[in-house]
Amino acid sequence: MARKANISREEIHQACWDLLEQNYFPNIPRIAEYFSNLDGRKCSNTTLLNSISEWEVIYKEQEQVKFHALGEAVKPVFKKLEREFIQVLQSQLDDKVGEFEHTEKLKSDASNGRYLSLSTALSEQESALHESQQKVSLMEKEMLSLTNELTYIKQRYEDTLSTLHLSNEKTVDLEIQLKESQINLVQKEIDIVKAESATQALQKDNDRLSHHSQAQSLEINELKEKLESFREKDNSDLINALSAKLESLNKVNQNKQ
Repeated sequence: MARKANISREEIHQACWDLLEQNYFPNIPRIAEYFSNLDGRKCSNTTLLNSISEWEVIYKEQEQVKFHALGEAVKPVFKKLEREFIQVLQSQLDDKVGEFEHTEKLKSDASNGRYLSLSTALSEQESALHESQQKVSLMEKEMLSLTNELTYIKQRYEDTLSTLHLSNEKTVDLEIQLKESQINLVQKEIDIVKAESATQALQKDNDRLSHHSQAQSLEINELKEKLESFREKDNSDLINALSAKLESLNKVNQNKQ
């Protein structure tokens, strides 16, 4: 047989965490079943509801802290990607400037007669320029690809934060709806208990009145038999007395009905 005992608020809070670890959101029936299976203890629904409400406040605060910590943890990653992207662009721009300066140097050397053959120098310059143009084109493609990738990563980051925020709001709304449902359930249980008590009281009154009515009916029948007996014996005084008593009982019985 389950034993009656008080359950502390801290124990109910711990039970809520245990159920949450088992992927069950705490409510009054689950907490009551938890302690019934644990050691058979019970307590009122009001006590369970108040303690669960306190735990929900603690749970919401922890979830908000986790959400903020996640945002802070992801922020350095995107800062690092941004720095690396800028470094790559800077390196590629430096290479492009160096190639351009080298080409200009070749042109200057050719004009000053440092190369034996002007045609050879021009050919080399054209070849170098062509290679530089190819590299510039390749760099522009890589820069465009990196830019698109960075834009995509930033968008994913913003979408993730938005999704987490919406999920947190939905969780809060569901918890509020659950709490309201629990309160309504407790009120309905109280109304049912009151209705059952009223029904039992009415049933007792009905049984008592029915029993009393049967006793009066038996007494009336008995008096009728005595009256008939006295009439046969022609005893007028007794007949009148019994008739008056019979009439009085009939009136009482009619009034109660």
